[in-house]
Amino acid sequence: MRRAAKKVNERFRWSKSEVVENNTYVKMYLGALNKVLATPERQTLYLLSKFFTDAAAEVTRGRYLLANHLFSKGERLMAAINRADHPLLMAFLNNVYNRSKSLFHYRRGETDTAIALIQATVVNNQRLEARGFDFLVFDRVSQYHNLARVYFSMSRPEEGMKVVLDNICFLMTGASPLFDTVQAPGIRSYNKDYLDMRFSLLCQLIFDTVRSYVGEEDNATQRSARISFFNTLAIYLRDFIVVTSDEQRLQDWLTAIIMFYEDNNIDVLTRAAQRQLDQPFFGGHPGKLLTKLVKLEEKAWCLK
Repeated sequence: MRRAAKKVNERFRWSKSEVVENNTYVKMYLGALNKVLATPERQTLYLLSKFFTDAAAEVTRGRYLLANHLFSKGERLMAAINRADHPLLMAFLNNVYNRSKSLFHYRRGETDTAIALIQATVVNNQRLEARGFDFLVFDRVSQYHNLARVYFSMSRPEEGMKVVLDNICFLMTGASPLFDTVQAPGIRSYNKDYLDMRFSLLCQLIFDTVRSYVGEEDNATQRSARISFFNTLAIYLRDFIVVTSDEQRLQDWLTAIIMFYEDNNIDVLTRAAQRQLDQPFFGGHPGKLLTKLVKLEEKAWCLK
């Protein structure tokens, strides 16, 4: 089981997003597979997934010929499976394959093909969610995050930011245009595993957006992007469904940042900094993300 968990975990690594790379998600994923796939099907899934995740790993190292070789081997084996006899196996395999192959095309500058594969994975996830695999909504959030990355790389920041903000809106409020078909239960009925995933995803999205796309440079474009981003967050914050104490601290922290941007009040910055010294916001994985974000935002404050 430990080896299997490692293989499934590798399935997410290519995206360079830590949002679905934790034990909580792997536990849910493996639990679902154990219920719906026979042992030979699970073994087939793990074996072929290894070809695709290894190929994605080679892409990140710039070894595209080797990556293409691994993809080709996995594709030949995948083509030999009778799709009619193994529909669920093929659905999960397509999820792994499309995620990995989209990275291949993205890194090669073939962005249209990357977008098509990401969108195919989103549709596949929606179908699986409708069949009861509601935890895959978190995988869909990650896929949309990758889609935003592609848009930003194509100098289409408006489309990229819309996807990012729709993602954040869904995680904060439970509803957004991108998730109108969600079959998952309401956030207030999430169990601990779901709440952990939601919180990790939300922290990662906010941090990654500020670090990579909103920026900290002292120029009019970046300053405008920062203000627009946090102004939109202020709207979502009004409907933020807070369940855990960590989410409450995140809400307080975001409120302090938004107040600063709205009022340019140095007292707000002082109080926020003092609170961070008196009571560190988070521990563990999300804590590292928010600590980085706090430091990043302090630089932006100094430049404002």
